Amino acid sequence: MIALRPLSLFCTPRVASRMRTSSVALILVASLALHACGPRDQDKLGENELAGPKEARKAAPDTRCAAQGAQDEVKRQLFARAAEIRGANSDAYARIAGFALLQLDGVAPDIGAAASQSAECRARATLRLPPGLKVAGGRTTVGGGISYSIAPGARGAVTLGQSDAIAIPLATLTQNRPAPEPAPEPDEAPDPLAPEPTPPPETSSNAARPSFNCRSASTQGERAVCDNPTLAALDRTMAAQYRGAQARADSSQRQLLLETRDRFLGFRDRCPSDSCIDRAYRGRMREIDDIMADRWKGRIYRN
Repeated sequence: MIALRPLSLFCTPRVASRMRTSSVALILVASLALHACGPRDQDKLGENELAGPKEARKAAPDTRCAAQGAQDEVKRQLFARAAEIRGANSDAYARIAGFALLQLDGVAPDIGAAASQSAECRARATLRLPPGLKVAGGRTTVGGGISYSIAPGARGAVTLGQSDAIAIPLATLTQNRPAPEPAPEPDEAPDPLAPEPTPPPETSSNAARPSFNCRSASTQGERAVCDNPTLAALDRTMAAQYRGAQARADSSQRQLLLETRDRFLGFRDRCPSDSCIDRAYRGRMREIDDIMADRWKGRIYRN
């Protein structure tokens, strides 16, 4: 049998001191273990704290393209460009602009831009003419894709870009006069000896004229442009664009404009049809834009 020591042996001062020391050590070890085994992520920031407010991460949408002030300025410049294409009646066009209605659909910037940068905008435009007015073909509404840019700042200037689909037809604006009623039959037979009534003076055509004098037209392309109001309007648009580009161009751009002009004119004068000339003018206008934006890589005209 194993002899049990009497309990009095554990009550000596030496043994009691050792037991107290062991108890303290055990308590410290247990505390450290609980701390080490606790949740590991308790000191980490939550996702919401790391991400921050959602509104702060997302840039505010650019609303400059759809602002009413910008749309009003686009309408004014559409009529001003049409008057420039036509070469006359700029005051009348400015007055008519105040009564026309412009609707822009699908307004959007080409690329996101900060408020300190220019906004490049595009939209599908529908222009409704005031009562009593029409364009070529009897239309009272014209529409098509346009582009425009808005300079930075609270009062950013608006600059109209591509607008051929509206400005060219608008250059043929005329009054929509009702057909005259037939004259009533006379009660008496006319006097055969009476002098013939003087015919009313002939009025000049309101169709758009080209940028050059048609009396001096000598090539097949020039004569085709003079005979077609749509081609004449395209010619005026391209000529105005070319003059503006020449005024802004540096020396290398100006040299390119001159070289490509001669090639364009040669191609236009070899065109076998009006549709070919139409495509040539539109291609030339895109070419001028590319030269001024330093992205021109050479354009090949095809019949």
